[in-house]
This record gives sequence, C-alpha cells and structure tokens, in this order.
Amino acid sequence: MTLKRGGWVWIATSVAVSLGLAVQHLLGAPASGLMVQAAGACLGAVLFFLLSHANPPQRAAVAVIGLVILLMVVAAPLAMGPELAGARRWLLLGPLSVQPSMVLLPLVIWLAAARHSGWAISLLIVATGGILALQFDAAALTGLTLAWLAGHLPSARRDEAHVWGVALGLIVLTVWAWTRPDALPSVAWVEQVLPNAWGLGLWTGVMATLGALLVITPLILLARGSQAALSLAAFYAGLVGAALVGNYPLPVVGLGASLVVGWLIALGLARAPYRSRPPA
Repeated sequence: MTLKRGGWVWIATSVAVSLGLAVQHLLGAPASGLMVQAAGACLGAVLFFLLSHANPPQRAAVAVIGLVILLMVVAAPLAMGPELAGARRWLLLGPLSVQPSMVLLPLVIWLAAARHSGWAISLLIVATGGILALQFDAAALTGLTLAWLAGHLPSARRDEAHVWGVALGLIVLTVWAWTRPDALPSVAWVEQVLPNAWGLGLWTGVMATLGALLVITPLILLARGSQAALSLAAFYAGLVGAALVGNYPLPVVGLGASLVVGWLIALGLARAPYRSRPPA
C-alpha cells in the first residue's frame, strides 16, 4: 500500500467516524451513547494498528481452530444473551451491550480467505450463516454472503464443490432470513439513519450519506490485489445496503460501538499483508 493511498484511508476513516458522531448527536442520541461510540472508535484504532501487521494462517488447521472459537463466541448470545423482540444477538458485559457478530465477523471472513480453505472451513462458514439466521440478522448474513461471493467465486475452479456449495447455502439462508425480520422497534440514531437524517435537514442528510459511503471507501482502496480485503469490502457493502432497505443498524454512521470496533478491525486486516490466493 502506497503512502498516498494509506493517507486517503486514514482521512476517510477519521471523517466517517466524525460524521457518524455528529449525525447521531443531531438525531438525538444520548451523550452516554456517544461516549461509548467514541471509546469504541479508540479501541478499534488500537486493534487496527495491531492487526494491520497480522500474518495470515499458513496451515488450514490454524484457520479451522480459529473459526471454531469465533463461531462459539458469535453463537453465545443464543444461549446466554438477552432476548429482544425474539432476537438474540447481544451479550451483556456489565452496563454494556456487545454484538459479537459485528466485532468478530471480519476475523471470520479474513480466516476464510485462505487458499487452503477446504470442506472444514466451508462447513464452518455455512454454520456461521446458520447462527446469524437464528439471530434474525439478515444484514450480517447479507454481508457474509457477499463477502464469500466476491472473495471466492471469481477464482474458484469448477471442481471446487465446497466453494459453490457455501455460496448456495449462504444465499438460501439469506433469503430465508429476509423473510423472517425481527420485531425490534427502530431507533432514530441506530436504524433508518439515512431517511431520518434527510428528514431532519439537507446538511444532516448529506453528512449521513457521505459517512455511509466512507464506510466502504477505505476498504475498496485497500482491496487491490487482496482477496481478504475484497471480501471485507463486500461485507460492509452488504451491511450498508441492508441498513438502507431494512430495519438494521447503519455501520459507523449509526450508533453502535460493536460495529465501529468491527469496522476498524476489518480495516486493519485489510491492510495486513494478506496476498491473493496463489495457484493451486
């Protein structure tokens, strides 16, 4: 990554976080929520620096073990999280509510981008999709499906049945999830942020729209020559798109510290020295 491109990534990232905080404030978000969001951005920045030097797993067994651990944490809300209108996506850590999937799915996508991914990793990705479907999270499922399609299908051989099987399985789960929306009420500064921002005024709408575009832009800038970064860009494009058409949080622009932390993790992983899949 050139210095020039890296500079634009930092500018886009900083502006997106700042615009998000401003839009949330204008839409009426409480001061405590804004403080948690800012703290999440600071934590995410630290993780960005740490993970931007992470080396991809060289052995399939390492990726499989990592995915098993991540899957267990993502699934934990189904067993021990609070139920809100039928949905179980969160864990309570004292006074804080954390959505593990939004923090950890970038790591799942990064591990799954390895060239040595086979049936074991493919089954774990489908299992992750199943967990998201049970959590009524069509947005995360849409992002995961797009990440797999963008990162794996262009280079997949016809005989790589596991790659095509995962794509089909995720598409089916995503369609099913969109037919089962949760009944959670919309919060003005979390869901439906763009319509609410435009309803508040021209400048608020412009700020929210620009912030939403900047959520994806840094990942696109980092996606050149990297399958992992391309997958992560597709994942966040899916989250933004789902927030536009459904009752789901808008990453970074809407209030949600888990989404901010996960997004900065994704930027760090996209910047890490992960190469495209070498020839088999």
